Amino acid sequence: MSTTAVGTAHVVPDQVRIALAVEASADAVGAALRAASDGVDRLRAVLDEAGVPAADRQTSGLAVQPAWAHDRPSGHTASYGLAVVVRDLAAAGLLVQSAAEGVGDLLRVHGFGLSVRDPEPAQREARRSAVLACRTQAEHIAAAAGGELGDLLRLTEGDGRSSAPMMEALSARASMAVEGGVSSVAVVVTGVWRLRLGRSERG
Repeated sequence: MSTTAVGTAHVVPDQVRIALAVEASADAVGAALRAASDGVDRLRAVLDEAGVPAADRQTSGLAVQPAWAHDRPSGHTASYGLAVVVRDLAAAGLLVQSAAEGVGDLLRVHGFGLSVRDPEPAQREARRSAVLACRTQAEHIAAAAGGELGDLLRLTEGDGRSSAPMMEALSARASMAVEGGVSSVAVVVTGVWRLRLGRSERG
């Protein structure tokens, strides 16, 4: 007899990953690249001023492509993407504001992603909850069958994944305040049990 259960645990996000980009257009490729490079330099200066370490910055894309207007080529656009991890939610909005002031109209903000710096405690809690729920379910089935739960033969953890954070509160208003809300971590566990029915046993 086998049973499967899901255990969950709640955790408050304590960091945010911001997808930033600098995008510049010009008639020639070289001019577009130079304009984008200048914007990137200003963005890096903002990050330096905010104390964001190099380990929390990662290039996420670099591209140059033709620009179009009214179905005709109108020059070229160069873009540079940078993913930044901010380990203080209260500082995330201020960082975006500072970047907008420092980089100007070349700045693009492609999104915020809330996460937890150390998800392991929540995963352990979710795993314990899943195992208990799995056993309780097996006991109910055994009782309904008129028997009792026997030995545990095998216990496996689903696909080893946790659920994507379910943000119950996220705000990016004009003041750029960021609210962390609550995230949910899930673990799936499957148990195989021996079912005891009277004097006979069935696996």
